[in-house]
Amino acid sequence: MALLHGLRVLTTASSAQQFGSRTLLEEVMEGKPLTPREIEILQLASEGDSAQESADRIYLAYETVKGYRKRIVAKLGAKNITEAVAMGIRTHLIH
Repeated sequence: MALLHGLRVLTTASSAQQFGSRTLLEEVMEGKPLTPREIEILQLASEGDSAQESADRIYLAYETVKGYRKRIVAKLGAKNITEAVAMGIRTHLIH
């Protein structure tokens, strides 16, 4: 529920905003695209999974999933995983 609330109140600029001929997301992610595993972790977060729930579902250690989430947030230039999920949905990285 908190994740959905966070998505509704997200007030940052749209990641699809044009930045010259490229989008802001392309500009932020230049040279550091998300790996397939990072996209999987982001998708699980979009489904409401906590880091522990994601770890349990894909048989990884909790600390490993936390590390993936930190890298996702950093690569997307997001403030937190909620903002990263919103960016992923808006840019069709995840559904």
